Amino acid sequence: TYAYAGVLHFGWVDGILLRYGGDYYENLNKRRFSGQFWLYTAVEIALGCLICAGGLAMPFEPKRKMTIVLTGICILFLMPREILQFTLQSTNRLKECAVITTIEKITYLIALVYFPLTHSDNFIPMIGMDLLGKIIALVYTVYHCWDVVKEKPSKLYITLREARANIYVGIKLTFASLASLLIIGTVRLAIENNWNIETFSQVSLTLSVSNLLMVFIRAIATVLFPVLRRQGTEKRKLQELYTTMRGGLMCVLLGALVLYYPMREVLVSWLPEYEVGLHYMALLFPLCLFESKMNMLIETFMKTMRQEKKLLLVNVSAVLL
Repeated sequence: TYAYAGVLHFGWVDGILLRYGGDYYENLNKRRFSGQFWLYTAVEIALGCLICAGGLAMPFEPKRKMTIVLTGICILFLMPREILQFTLQSTNRLKECAVITTIEKITYLIALVYFPLTHSDNFIPMIGMDLLGKIIALVYTVYHCWDVVKEKPSKLYITLREARANIYVGIKLTFASLASLLIIGTVRLAIENNWNIETFSQVSLTLSVSNLLMVFIRAIATVLFPVLRRQGTEKRKLQELYTTMRGGLMCVLLGALVLYYPMREVLVSWLPEYEVGLHYMALLFPLCLFESKMNMLIETFMKTMRQEKKLLLVNVSAVLL
C-alpha cells in the first residue's frame, strides 16, 4: 500500500524533478520552493486525514481497515518529506538523499529482525516502527532543507501557478511510474484475490528478492539523471553515452544471472518452507535484467530528453498486455 501511496502527489514532485533536475541547490529560488513545500504539505495532510476517515468508515475487516488508516497516517510524514527529498535529488545532493533513505530503512530493519523472534502474529508494531523511521527521516530532511522551509513563501498566486506548472509536467511521469509498478503489482493483486495467503507469501518472497536487486539499479539511475541534465540534452552526445552505458550494463547484468544458483541455495537452506516459491526465481531473474535496463537506461534517458509522454505510453501498453 505504501508503494502506491507515492502516486498521491499527482505529479507535483515529479514535475519539480523534471523542471529543475541538474540545477544547483544554492541557485534555487528559495521563496518559490518554500511556497511549494507548504502548499504541498497542506494538500497531503488533508489527503491523509481523508484516507484515515475513509478507512474507518468502510465496512472492511478490522486488519484491512487498520492498514488503510495507517497508510493515511504514513502519508502525513512521507509526502512532506518527499518534496524536499526530490529537491535534493534534482540538485544532485545525493549524499543527503542516501542518509535519509538509510535512516528510514534501518529503523524498519530493526523491527524486521526483532519482531519475528517474539513469534507474534501482530503486524501493527512493525508498521509502527516503519512510521517511526519515516518520522525521523522527515526531521532529518527538514534539517538539511531548513533554508527552504523557514523562507517566507512566494505570494499565493505565484505558488499556485508554480504548482500548476509542476503538476502539468510531472503527471505523465507519475502515471508512467504507476504503470511500471502495476506490471508486477497486478500479479500480487491477482494472487491475493484468487489464492490463499501461503501462495501469496511464496511469490511475494521471490518478488522481494528480485526487488532487492533492483534497488541498486534504481540508485544508479538516481545519480545518473541530474548528471545527464547538467551535460545538456544534445542528441549526439546522449546517443554516444547511451551506447557506451548499454554495452557495459548488459555485460554486468548477464553476468549477474549466475548469482541465481548460490542465492537460491542460501535461501532454501535458510527458509526451507519457501522452497517451492523459490522456483519462480528462475523466471524473475531474467525479468530483472530487462527491468534494470528499462530503469537505469531507457527511463533515465527519456526523462533527460523530456519524453515522459512516450514513457507513459510504453508502460501503460505493458500493463495492458
